[in-house]
Amino acid sequence: MSFEHCCRFATVLVFSGILFTSFGCGSSDYGAGNANLAVTGTAGQCPSGQVTCTSLIASYCTNLTTDANNCGSCGNVCSSGATCMNGSCQCPTGQVTCPAGQEGNTIFLSPYCAALATDASNCGSCGKVCSNNQQCSNSACQEIASPTTLQSTAAPGKTAPSLASGTTLTSQNGVYRLVMQTDGNLALYQSSTAIWSSNTTNIAAGGSAYMQTDGNFVVYDVNNIPRFRTNTDGNPGDKLVLQDNGDLVIYSSTNVSLWHANTATPATTCSANQTTCYNSGADVVDGLPAAYCANLATDANNCGACRNVCPSGNTCQNGPFGPSCQPPSH
Repeated sequence: MSFEHCCRFATVLVFSGILFTSFGCGSSDYGAGNANLAVTGTAGQCPSGQVTCTSLIASYCTNLTTDANNCGSCGNVCSSGATCMNGSCQCPTGQVTCPAGQEGNTIFLSPYCAALATDASNCGSCGKVCSNNQQCSNSACQEIASPTTLQSTAAPGKTAPSLASGTTLTSQNGVYRLVMQTDGNLALYQSSTAIWSSNTTNIAAGGSAYMQTDGNFVVYDVNNIPRFRTNTDGNPGDKLVLQDNGDLVIYSSTNVSLWHANTATPATTCSANQTTCYNSGADVVDGLPAAYCANLATDANNCGACRNVCPSGNTCQNGPFGPSCQPPSH
């Protein structure tokens, strides 16, 4: 039987990038694997710009200048992610070729391209894997910085929580952490000591915290039921900030403090005749730091007690029954 008749029954199968060819006729001078057989184009001839390559049991035509599986020569396979340009394998700009092997959770059976400056599985060099709490930046593994501020971007009671279950907000100095625990409690820690919480353990298990667009900071359980709130709604554009002094504060869009967790550590030690006062909650006194020192015997803004403000024009005087606000003398 001539080759022309045999080719009428030829079937070309492609599995995993390997060409297999079978013929519906008997033995021939052009059996599978003959280097002169071209599957595409005229028998024995490839189109212009292509050459004949041979797979395990068949021959085929290809362009060695652009084919990543036959780059520059038949069977020369480019690395994963690389392209064949002018017969040369090239990784994208900023990437290099790494050898086959396991990198992180991925197994590469052949060489592959990697960006050593940013790839956490090949950070700085092929195969150098950063830990789970690190990212690759400038070819070095670096700790992933937790946010210190939550902007009001979550729709009330909807998806995209500000703090999902198991996530953390960290102060810039790294001393304080606000954790949305998996047991449902939103807890503020100084190192390993809890100094404040939303008291929502178990009742909000698996829940999340939301800095809502209406200004309210709310902890919802998995059934979307609110279990804790700061009651600061009506202030769109506000933000929750975990400060370096340990206080958890909600500021309005004009940076007026609206709510505090009252957990600030005084920046300085108060003198013997002064008391540490906290500027928080519904008793916010604008212009004062979150924690401050005051002489309760003479301070008209803290007369006898922190944030006990005397009426305008009155003074704070320490009398026989303790400090009290006194009207001006005439």
